[in-house]
Amino acid sequence: MILPPDEVKPPGNLRAFLLDNRATPRERKRRRKDGSIVYTEATDSILHLEKGQMAVISVVRDISRRKRTEESLFLSEDRYRRLFEDAVVGIFRTTLDGKLANVNPACARMLGFDSPEEAMEQLDDVAVGCYADPSRRSE
Repeated sequence: MILPPDEVKPPGNLRAFLLDNRATPRERKRRRKDGSIVYTEATDSILHLEKGQMAVISVVRDISRRKRTEESLFLSEDRYRRLFEDAVVGIFRTTLDGKLANVNPACARMLGFDSPEEAMEQLDDVAVGCYADPSRRSE
């Protein structure tokens, strides 16, 4: 694999680097010869040999699939958050005992609050604060 120039950072003292970073996985974004991108995770271990000699065992694994999944999840969460926050209709989510778990800005305004945070702090029971007929909450 070919490392991009900005990722090549040779340590000054290799022994100190290895002692400080052993068993600490390092993630890297690398470019293959064909130009495609691969994400890797490397873990180094030190093997102590005879007469004070050391050897380094490096385990490198491809984590590209995990990184693509994480990116997809991030984009999905971002789309949901924007949909929730930018909606012109009031949306709220509650706990089973009737406390607000989340409320969007439109709903907060409809309930007479200046912000979602204020609505969640001050509204203790959604049955009373959000329903014209509080008995409908249990339905």
